[in-house]
Formats: sequence, C-alpha cells, structure tokens
Amino acid sequence: MDRVDLITPPPAAAQVLTAGDVKPFARVTHSAEDALFPGFVQSAVTAAEGWMQRQLLEATFERVLDCFPACQGAIRLLPGPLIQVDSVKYKDVAGVEQTLVLDVDYTVIKPLGPKAEAGVVVPLVDWPATQVDVPDTVRVRFRPATARSPRPSLRPSSRR
Repeated sequence: MDRVDLITPPPAAAQVLTAGDVKPFARVTHSAEDALFPGFVQSAVTAAEGWMQRQLLEATFERVLDCFPACQGAIRLLPGPLIQVDSVKYKDVAGVEQTLVLDVDYTVIKPLGPKAEAGVVVPLVDWPATQVDVPDTVRVRFRPATARSPRPSLRPSSRR
C-alpha cells in the first residue's frame, strides 16, 4: 500500500492562525463560542494543506511503499516542496532492514520556487530487491519546506 504517514507533527505551540486572528472575520463579538475557534482554525489549516499539497508548519513525514518503483522510477514526495530527505530504508529479501546511502545509491531532486512540485528520490544504481508480498517494505523519511523554512540548497549534502 502506498501512503504518507505523519511522523513528527508540528509543535503544539506553532500556529498558522490563532482564534484571535479569525474571530473578527467571523463577526463574532462575544466570548460564548471562543472554545470552538481553535477547532475551526485547525480544520481550515488541514484542508488548506491538503488542497495545496503544501505543508504550512514544520513536520516530518514518511512515504511508505510495498516495493521500489518499477523500471528504476523515482519516488515522489508530497507534501512539497522538499527541504530534506532524512533516510531511505527498505527490507531486503531476507527481511533485514537496510539503509540506502545518499549520493551512492540515490540522489534527491528538490525543485525550488513558490510553485515547486514535489521532490523526488532518484536511484543512481538499480533499486535493490525487497521482500515479495510483504507490505510496507520501503520507507522514505523527509521534511517538506514551509513558509518559514530556509531556502533549500540546489545540491543536497551527504549526511555521513
């Protein structure tokens, strides 16, 4: 099954908007419904992130695949744009977890700019064999850029 899991959510104190920012636009002048606004704000942020396929607050995600893409295909990472790939791990045919090495086994392409598409992990050699008929054998942990992120570099650096 192909999915993206949220590994590290944004810090609880981090907010795109506060209830105080939104309340005047709702034309609410009393405090009887103040407890509802944080839920409204969170729902709006979640909907906006899904629609834009962009992350508004710093978080860590993991793309989970049953196997590597066919024909040495790239692995797309959304939400984008990508700021960093932390790891690419897989279970080999014996079921042992292995970690691929940046700039040896794969490279990362990080498009830049306000309309940048998803980042991609591209193999430099053939993707390794994984266990057959076993779900979730490939995991790519990554962090997307946010409005507050430093601008990503054009060339990824190895973390060795």
